[in-house]
Amino acid sequence: MAMRRLLLTIVLTFALSMAGAEAVEREVSFPSRGENGVSLSGRLHVPDGAEGCPGVVLVHPDPRFGGSMDVAVIVGLQEAFEASGFATLRFNLRGVGASTGKFDNGEGEMRDCLGALDFLRRTQGVDPNRIALVGYSFGSWVGLRACVLDKRVRGCACLAFPVPESENPERHPYFREIRFPALFVTGT
Repeated sequence: MAMRRLLLTIVLTFALSMAGAEAVEREVSFPSRGENGVSLSGRLHVPDGAEGCPGVVLVHPDPRFGGSMDVAVIVGLQEAFEASGFATLRFNLRGVGASTGKFDNGEGEMRDCLGALDFLRRTQGVDPNRIALVGYSFGSWVGLRACVLDKRVRGCACLAFPVPESENPERHPYFREIRFPALFVTGT
């Protein structure tokens, strides 16, 4: 518990010290990790004059039900992180908007998240050692699995993590491999 409070204090202190930093938004495209031909579209925000700022990848809900990088929750998260001095990358998973490919039941979308983490790490002004991911619903499921595979992510937040009522998520093998701070916010 003391470690959590310490981490929260550090994050809040850093965020408040960066509040008010201006950001430059630009349209970007990048590949899904390990797949030729799948190009993902997104919007990148980097604080003006940033050197070594933390970054966060934002992953949208299920595209079969209207999920895209422009849903209100993802845009609101991007604005909150931007106001706190973070670089942000929100992007469309395969088959959504200008992103190529087609829905792949979470497998290809997990590789899309890995591609987004890779892209943000290579972005000028971003500290590649301070990258996190925040996913919403379906985006939290594919994002968490990508973070477990990535092994370099510093944290993951899962909003409305999709867990069927009768299911225990701790039975999923990737839960045992979480080696980073993970936050789950979900209803009953």
